[in-house]
Amino acid sequence: MGTFGKKLLSGLAVTLCMTGAANAADILPPVVEHRASGGWYLRGDIGYDFYKTGNFSQAGVTAASGSFISESIDRNGHIGVGAGYEFNDWLRADATFEVRGTEGFAAVDRYLFDCTAAGLSSGSCSGGGIITRNNMWRGSLTTQALFINAYVDIGTWYGFTPFVGGGIGLAFHRVHGLHEFDPSDLGGGSYALTGKKTSFAWNVQAGFGYDVTDNLTLETAYRYVSLGDATSGRLCPLPAGCGSTLPPLEISNVAAHEVRLGLRWRLGGGHTYTDVGYGPGRG
Repeated sequence: MGTFGKKLLSGLAVTLCMTGAANAADILPPVVEHRASGGWYLRGDIGYDFYKTGNFSQAGVTAASGSFISESIDRNGHIGVGAGYEFNDWLRADATFEVRGTEGFAAVDRYLFDCTAAGLSSGSCSGGGIITRNNMWRGSLTTQALFINAYVDIGTWYGFTPFVGGGIGLAFHRVHGLHEFDPSDLGGGSYALTGKKTSFAWNVQAGFGYDVTDNLTLETAYRYVSLGDATSGRLCPLPAGCGSTLPPLEISNVAAHEVRLGLRWRLGGGHTYTDVGYGPGRG
């Protein structure tokens, strides 16, 4: 083949490659990088605990060589409000206050009881000596939380902006309506005064946002939140009442896995957008 033919084929090949690239760019939607204008925003959130935990203890049970063998805290929702600031297109921070619904809790303990020392010899104590006893516990936990949070927006693909974040703060617990009883023939029980405790709290989360308008962003996220420790008031044994008191019930390491939905409203200017590339990656 002559020199002219080779040059012609080369030219056709280059043209076809350029045309194919252009067509591919037309087919694939543009990746849009989100450019935040910066500034203040307000936010509101709702969430739900799909798993909640806590460790129960009480000095009287521990002193009798006992422990809690069953523990549960009900699932419930929460609402939150806050205000924050966007520093640039990838970093923002806010302060939030959350009101969490009252959650019932239940627990069962097991401990050793000396029938002989107590002077009992009938029913469960008919054989004398040391036996195993149980108490059933029920009460309610109400919590509010204050957090300072920071977030990193990873980038925007087709209008969606994934982010990761975390925060630290305080949890304000109130344990109320607590009572416990022995369901056996030996009977006995007590009730507790209301207890309040403020504890260190923290959270980590991940999710994504979608800009509904220039000023309004819808968020959905998973969050793990640690709410610290809660405690009841003094236990008042029945029938003596609070003339004679026992150590309180402690609930340590209260934590929850949550799903959350939120809205952010930017004050003043909204976002601007710049097309930076095509295909599945960020330009």
